[in-house]
Amino acid sequence: MRVREMEISDISDAVKIEKASFEEPWDSDVFYRQLLNRGRRRLLVAENNCRVVGHLAAWLKASTVNVTTLAVEPTARRQGAATALVQKLIAEQRGLREKIKLQVRVSNRAARTLYKKLGFEEQGTQENYYVDNGETALVMSRPLGRREVASAADTGRTSKAVR
Repeated sequence: MRVREMEISDISDAVKIEKASFEEPWDSDVFYRQLLNRGRRRLLVAENNCRVVGHLAAWLKASTVNVTTLAVEPTARRQGAATALVQKLIAEQRGLREKIKLQVRVSNRAARTLYKKLGFEEQGTQENYYVDNGETALVMSRPLGRREVASAADTGRTSKAVR
């Protein structure tokens, strides 16, 4: 699994993955605007055999990294893409910001399990967070100053969409 910075040419793949993963997917305009704002945004893709199989976008604030989307193509889930994307973001931001934060659907057990294995802890909930069905989001975060908690080899390679 190779993780690299997203390029404009990756947008169509990212949109396909979004549509396969979410009821309210990001469209190409959202990805394009995110890429134009690279100083405050971080967009990564995971490739397997030179094919984009997942992506992650994050908002870089002064002391916090907020993951705004993370999705893996359905046929590539549980193969380490989500783990690789999150670990890359953690490694890049360690020492630059204090913590990494995300929201995940309460019903998304696979993603919640993955984040816990990567050192995220539950911080609370946000009621009616998801527009499509009013589902509650679980807010999770982890400090960026500590060493890696889990590697791709020992996480069980759980890969499912964040939202």
